Amino acid sequence: NPWWADLLARGPASPHARTFDVDFDAGPLVLPVLGTSVEQAIADGDLRVEDGMLVHHELRLPLAPASVILRSAWPLYDIWRFNMQPDAPKPAAIPQDVLVTRPEFDPAPHPLPAGAADWLAALAEGHTLGAAVDRATACHADFDLGRSLTAALNARAFMAL
Repeated sequence: NPWWADLLARGPASPHARTFDVDFDAGPLVLPVLGTSVEQAIADGDLRVEDGMLVHHELRLPLAPASVILRSAWPLYDIWRFNMQPDAPKPAAIPQDVLVTRPEFDPAPHPLPAGAADWLAALAEGHTLGAAVDRATACHADFDLGRSLTAALNARAFMAL
């Protein structure tokens, strides 16, 4: 259903949002669907990327169009936190990748674990899940798919209802 896909991708900004009975103020719907580890789900082909969407059987989660990956040699997230949160520690001079999402109205920055920016960028470019993992692993030997997927889901980098 193209209207449903547009609603998933654009949320309340979709011109079809009023067509469906969705309470956008209720928060995200969490679905424990894997039933196994992320790595096993990928190996079994149960978790993959198709047409820019994270797919698990019939569940299709498009990448949120307002998500942006910022890569820097500077501690972007720590600088933001130091200026925005009381008692935040002083930033150390380290590089940081940050995922900025807009789950509601205001942008929300989220620090990314090693390799997650490469993985998410590859997914956004339409690479398969396996190819995205390969890209991240080639750049970062300590890439952890479970941590990266958890960070992306917690940051609401994928649109879901």
